[in-house]
Amino acid sequence: AIVAMPNTIPAIDSGHTARFVTERGRAAGLCDVVSAGALTIDRAGVQLAHFDDLWSAGVRLFTDDGDSVADAGVLRRAMEYLSALGGVVAQHAIDPGLARGGQMHEGEVSSRLGMQGIPSAAEETMIARDLALVELTGCRYHVQHLSTAGGVGLIAEAKRSGLPVTAEVTPHHLAFDHRDVAETDPNYKMMPPLRTPDDVESVREAIRDGIIDTLATDHAPHSSLEQDVPFEQAPFGVIGLETAAGVLNTHVGLEAAAFFDRMSVAPARIAELEDHGNLIAAGNVANIAVFDPGANTSVERFRSKSSNSPFLGTELRGAVRTTVYRGAIVSEATT
Repeated sequence: AIVAMPNTIPAIDSGHTARFVTERGRAAGLCDVVSAGALTIDRAGVQLAHFDDLWSAGVRLFTDDGDSVADAGVLRRAMEYLSALGGVVAQHAIDPGLARGGQMHEGEVSSRLGMQGIPSAAEETMIARDLALVELTGCRYHVQHLSTAGGVGLIAEAKRSGLPVTAEVTPHHLAFDHRDVAETDPNYKMMPPLRTPDDVESVREAIRDGIIDTLATDHAPHSSLEQDVPFEQAPFGVIGLETAAGVLNTHVGLEAAAFFDRMSVAPARIAELEDHGNLIAAGNVANIAVFDPGANTSVERFRSKSSNSPFLGTELRGAVRTTVYRGAIVSEATT
């Protein structure tokens, strides 16, 4: 299953657009495609999206992914409404004022390159504010693509306090840091940006410990034309679906139970995907991924129409061999 983000044109801010995405996935028949819903109309951060309509379309996770809800009053109203429904508010936690004009992490590399940076505080101040609203409203809250040690600390403290909080990390934030941006390759340009080596170690440890609940791909395809520009002009975002499992296995190295928890069990629980994230047992729907942790994989090409990935040309340990969707094999490795 995949949860498709609502940062589309048009934004998925009403039930009919969510149903359209789900139906397209059902027609393809390769996996369950579940749509997240926008928090605000057009993801503009001003007027709440059509929550009742989205809820009736099966949406359970709401986010303006790609943008933060900067207005605390708007987010509070969203949290109060969705708390009553039982939904999840997911936040792309980057303060737009602190991040404005930034191209990469603010630090020694950005200074050397003469690029405007995005400080860690852009993430951490947003998470801290949102956690105060979670305490006020009781809403379930999910932090998208956590990237800083300070953010990890905030989530850890919130969990110790019993707040209904979960978090994710992306494959690229587990594997690379801001030093990799030195060559100004757009394949290393993402939001939030690649952080310091200490931040990378912190998010690795947090996903091992379960402070970070899950790996999420933050899959953002761009064409080669969009990428064939100077770093500052390139769009943010990289693809991550096809390499996610291998990256987690290579750079974190979890035992089997923890690996499948972070890749399947926890995300299915957060997104309320009833037929997914379940252990293999008689009577369960046969939605299964077969992963070989010992395989050596050279990342040379993608099935995606896009190839904007920092993992292109790298070696990963582990490979998905087979996927089974509702009892039918829909993908099987040829080698």
